[in-house]
Amino acid sequence: MPFRVLHFAEPEETVFAEGISEDITTELSRFHAIRITSRMSSFQFNASERPAQEIATTLGADFILSGTVRRALNRIRVVVELYETLEDRQIWSERFDRADADIFAVLDEISGLVAACMTGEVQLAETRRTKAKAGQDLTAYEALLVGQDLHKSGDISPRVATRAVAAFSEAIDAAPDFARAYAWRACSFSRTWDFPVRQDQFDQVSQDVFKALEFDPAEAEAHRIAGAVCRALHEFDRATLHIEKALELNASDAHIAAKSAEHFAFIGQPQRAHDLINKAMALNPMFSGWYWEIIALADYVASQYEEALAAITRAASPTFAGFAYQVGSLLALGRTEEAKEAVALLKAQYPDVTLAVYQRDGRRFAFADGQPQKV
Repeated sequence: MPFRVLHFAEPEETVFAEGISEDITTELSRFHAIRITSRMSSFQFNASERPAQEIATTLGADFILSGTVRRALNRIRVVVELYETLEDRQIWSERFDRADADIFAVLDEISGLVAACMTGEVQLAETRRTKAKAGQDLTAYEALLVGQDLHKSGDISPRVATRAVAAFSEAIDAAPDFARAYAWRACSFSRTWDFPVRQDQFDQVSQDVFKALEFDPAEAEAHRIAGAVCRALHEFDRATLHIEKALELNASDAHIAAKSAEHFAFIGQPQRAHDLINKAMALNPMFSGWYWEIIALADYVASQYEEALAAITRAASPTFAGFAYQVGSLLALGRTEEAKEAVALLKAQYPDVTLAVYQRDGRRFAFADGQPQKV
């Protein structure tokens, strides 16, 4: 819905309110998971006093986003509310207070944050509805939501990943051209990999991600995963093209920003990695522990080993990669005994893995400058 100005509006304030409504609509359209009503349709209700339920019925919408703008003393306050029509309740609200020194920067920042937060809340609400249908047949989209809920749960164990893969496979069975389901299945399947990675496992991920791009060349998540696949093949320039395309297609997706940060750390650009992971944390304040592993990776690449160790300690449950960055940082600092203890923990969790495997396994951990050899 168009945002409203709360008091007598100067022309520029009305323009700002309309501008932020349009920018949020544009940002939301980057998220293929939700359908956005066009500006032409929603702006017909500008200044309307009609009930939200009635507007939603007219527009065929399950959710309504509305907001207000107040500007005073060189400050801007934007209040945003998200209303779920099926449950007849407000499910999210947020207030943004900013200095208006650079009005366009404020507009860009707020529209990006609102889009990211709102999309997450919409998917949470839809996931809750889907869970309530336990035991019933799910649509392709509902099966996708189940898989995404598992994938983003914070539990990156192969057991949970296998359940996510099954959900995405169910979505694909229901809709064989569902690009997003192929992309997410590839992402979850990579969490079930053995070490070293088997050729058939790697081929399955490659097949899924490039099939996703075939069905939808504008699917940002598919480009992000394609970048990871190309990096694993040591095709670093091609990988970066896919990553940059993913960021271009959806600059407000926290998951894409975080995984893109990982890519730039791997290719030796730790500052770009830090910028992206910080952005991801801002877009997703309830981020998972593996964000800290990406910070550790960026610090490790920048030879900031103490900082890398500090980041690893903040990861809730370090993955194989997290243990590796920890061991590498400890060795670089000459703390051999502590490194041995970390290796013991790594081997206890991954009994079939040796550091030699880590050094060899360029497919899973590909650094453009051969960084794994430091481990």
